[in-house]
Amino acid sequence: MKKTIDLVKDSILCTIVVVLLILLNLLALVSTPISSIVIVVFIGCYFQNKNLVRSICSSVVIFLVCLLFFNLLDVLVFILPSLILGIIATLFLKKEMINNLFILVLTILFFIVNVIMEVGFAEIVMNMNFIEYVLYDDMFGMSELLIKFSELVVSLYIILVAVISFMEVIILKRVNVIYKKRIMPIIKEVDKDN
Repeated sequence: MKKTIDLVKDSILCTIVVVLLILLNLLALVSTPISSIVIVVFIGCYFQNKNLVRSICSSVVIFLVCLLFFNLLDVLVFILPSLILGIIATLFLKKEMINNLFILVLTILFFIVNVIMEVGFAEIVMNMNFIEYVLYDDMFGMSELLIKFSELVVSLYIILVAVISFMEVIILKRVNVIYKKRIMPIIKEVDKDN
């Protein structure tokens, strides 16, 4: 009976994540850090006290269902790396780590995956070199100025990705506190740390 209830809970989580991704896609936000953090938070927080196989199986289900609703490139470039980060977050939330070490290690991992996602977007989706991708944005009519200071602009862009990665880790940590205090009692989960 318990395995059936666990399966139902996992299915509900997969449904919630996919529906949120569909809603974000309608708002054209599936290719942003917002969709990534949604996946990471839901997978990481929910599966932290569960068997790793369950988080992997649920991630595979989310991946396969997303193939039905999104184009293949979006799924491979944005959703798959986010699912991998969610599984990594599950492992880190499961372990008792010093707060600063947790933030440092996860920020580095998130940064690596976020850079891979950015390069993947530039190379695969936009079909251009990463540096050209960074300098291509002519939102403010400053493309000539951006090209003139290309090294600085690319460096600032990479720093921005690092800051976003850090913020994603902080959001994950804060949401996990809320999850343990508010959500776990509602879904009748037991916190193994307490």
